[in-house]
Amino acid sequence: MRNLVVAIFVLGLIVLGWLLLREEGAVEDDPGRAAPASVIPDPAPDPVAPGAPISSVPFVEPRVPEDLTPDETTGPTIEVQVLEKETGAPVADAEVVVTSMSAYLAAVRTLRTFHGSPASRRARRRLGRAENTGEDGIVRVAVRGDGKGAHWVEARKGDLWDFRYLIRITKEPVVLSLVRDQLLRVRVRGHGGRPRSGVPVAVRRASGPRRFSFKKTETEPPAGIATFEHMQRRFAQGDGWHATFAFPMIDPPGVPVDEGQLPAEPIDLALPGAGSLDVTVRDGGGRLVDGERDGFRIVVEAFAGPEEREPLWPDGPTSKPELRQGRARVPWLGLGLFLRVTAESTKAKSGRKPVVVTLAGPRTDGDVVACTLEVPFEAAPSAVVVGRLVRRDGTPWSRTEIWAWSRLVPYRPDTHQETITTTGDGRFRLLVRDPIPEGGSRRIRLTVRGPEGNGTVGWLDLSRALSAGPNDVGDVVLDLGELLVGGQVVDDTGRPVEGARYSVGMLVEKNGKEYWPDVRVSGDPLTDDQGRFAVYTVTGDPLPTTALRFRARHSGFLSGERVPFSIGTRSLHYVIERAGGLAGSVVLASGQAPEDFKITIWRGKSPSWAEVRTDGSFEKSALRAGRVDVTIELLTGTYDGAPSKKVKDLEIVAGVVTRDPRLQNVRLESDVKKVALTLVDRTGAPVGRARVEVLGDANPRATYSDGKGRVVVRSKTLPLDCRITAWGFRRRVVRDVRADRRVVLDRGLDVRIITSVQTKGSDPEYLLGAQVVRVKPNGMHEYVFARISPARGTLFDAKGRLKLRFPEPGTFRIDPYLVVIGPVASGGSIGMKPVPEITVRDVPGPQTFRIDIPQELVNSAIKKLR
Repeated sequence: MRNLVVAIFVLGLIVLGWLLLREEGAVEDDPGRAAPASVIPDPAPDPVAPGAPISSVPFVEPRVPEDLTPDETTGPTIEVQVLEKETGAPVADAEVVVTSMSAYLAAVRTLRTFHGSPASRRARRRLGRAENTGEDGIVRVAVRGDGKGAHWVEARKGDLWDFRYLIRITKEPVVLSLVRDQLLRVRVRGHGGRPRSGVPVAVRRASGPRRFSFKKTETEPPAGIATFEHMQRRFAQGDGWHATFAFPMIDPPGVPVDEGQLPAEPIDLALPGAGSLDVTVRDGGGRLVDGERDGFRIVVEAFAGPEEREPLWPDGPTSKPELRQGRARVPWLGLGLFLRVTAESTKAKSGRKPVVVTLAGPRTDGDVVACTLEVPFEAAPSAVVVGRLVRRDGTPWSRTEIWAWSRLVPYRPDTHQETITTTGDGRFRLLVRDPIPEGGSRRIRLTVRGPEGNGTVGWLDLSRALSAGPNDVGDVVLDLGELLVGGQVVDDTGRPVEGARYSVGMLVEKNGKEYWPDVRVSGDPLTDDQGRFAVYTVTGDPLPTTALRFRARHSGFLSGERVPFSIGTRSLHYVIERAGGLAGSVVLASGQAPEDFKITIWRGKSPSWAEVRTDGSFEKSALRAGRVDVTIELLTGTYDGAPSKKVKDLEIVAGVVTRDPRLQNVRLESDVKKVALTLVDRTGAPVGRARVEVLGDANPRATYSDGKGRVVVRSKTLPLDCRITAWGFRRRVVRDVRADRRVVLDRGLDVRIITSVQTKGSDPEYLLGAQVVRVKPNGMHEYVFARISPARGTLFDAKGRLKLRFPEPGTFRIDPYLVVIGPVASGGSIGMKPVPEITVRDVPGPQTFRIDIPQELVNSAIKKLR
């Protein structure tokens, strides 16, 4: 069991994830965060001159630039079926619009606006391609561009609307179920009751003293009206919504907005006085700091008074303005506020401490306050490298975008990345900002961007010292390497599979077991429209010397087996089996939310799960043909007695999404009570990954806080008592909880564990850590930091120190474990007997303990694990 815990930890340690854009409707994960609204109006003049009343400043409507033209090339086709949700009948003559999300977000950045603004809506409409459904409710839309990446698919007929967010295009039809689209209009009036355009407004949902979600837009000329579309998606998250201004202020106006009671006429808001904030950031050498280039961000918090600890709108629409060329701007702030402005590094383990400035906010209408921050960082002198990128036959690359990323040995995570553009004859100019580590090496990974690059990857070795002036490296070969394998991917009926993603595994034997870690390759990562593929090595990498296996995957298909091949094979025939799927829906009764439901699909004793969307629908793909059982459960906070519906013997058909009537509009109710806790530290920062357990309930189900510190706690009765355990904080028992509330956690007990044994090695590469175990009175072992510690949180540093904050005093076992890193990572306890124990006291200041770990135990564990 202990080895399993460590293995899970290691997997979390070595896997890198990419944050995918989530569908609209999850208000907190607004795609507009990729392009913040608070941007520097460069080169346009400041729209709010100092001393000018904001309500008197004329508004210029944001327009879509004429050069923002849609891509007229035609890509793959998406089949869309439009149904009426209540009856399931096909909807004829519904307009279906498909938009590339990459093109849309690029337009948002170009317009210097945000997702949900009037300008962004117009841009999405212009960049999309629209077609109308036939009598059968089906339409086939040829997307613009190459069809790669995520796409937004929406359908509308009259006041009926629905949408889907596709991570990638597949041949599986997209089914949209239309419901009445609920609109809310808000009108803003300035001095003298005149309509005001360009004012940011929001619908906001209060959930406890601190937590909220919101949707932001702007008022439009000439009537000064803002339109909030798709309000049904807001109401699906719960009640408590109100219309207000989208910037912090003392005593903001708030007009309640309830489902089923949306007014036909616009809601009126009177614009009070407001001002703005200008921030300038420089480094230690006086150079203007750019957020993207230098890895810094600005956080602005607004308080009602100088002694207040709770920000008025944390994580709100003005809290993280974009830092561009040394300047960030918050164009709208209420009057009388006190501000805290923080410049902090966005790079992991950069060692740069945040810089904080406090100041009084605007005091009169139109007032602009300014501050300057100097961050403890001075950009390292940049060396300039010039050269020419050529193919293997010496042909230079034409004008091309190349992504350049520094890779250092020993590894450092915060290395510089930038996009360079070659000239027509392949010439390039690259700034090298990362110095060579002592005794290490520096290489630049070059990746050709765009479909014309065909996945080409190469390396530029810059491990030698560079002068300050241009360093000409001559011709650099950037081309596909040696052919590993080529062939075709087809389904179980023999039809080619387009867009399948492949990988090549290399045999590694460890402890008598076979592992197949992926080989670094180049070439188009997806199969073409005939299912063909060609996999190459990366130029400069040696050919693999052990057995190789190929595997292809595609959404809508089952994950295939790895098949062996010989280097240079050109006609590998790979078959992946079509998958089936199922779809259904639950009725979200008053007070119920999607996260209250758990959908489990059983095939024998093997479960898989589906997630309920904000409209109550759910879908599960990649299911093998055959029969399954489905359980729909309403969570109650315990593992016993939850209301559920079981659907047995449901047939899954390959290539078909089953919509069994037994899975549609399932209604479950219970008398379970739930409250939302928001966990914060003494500074007001959210505490994530905290474990919350309800005390007194039989067989309780622990829940964990999200990245915003929010956790929903369920119980059969209120009030309830709960125990909170969080990394770095004291364990706290909160009693008599009757409603949503904010919980402040105190700093844990500082503990330093020191050992003299070598905690890190390079041959093989290994790391030494320690699990903290508490033996309960009943003899059960509690792994104190299980599931709540961050990656590397329980690892010793290179000097043999482990710094922890314990949740409470007591006696704990410190069980050392080892992680061996390689093509296949492994880990386990080193087996100390007896396991060392420490007694932590409830005293101020750090407590230091020395653990003597025999080196021979470490060596023995390395031998077993390598």
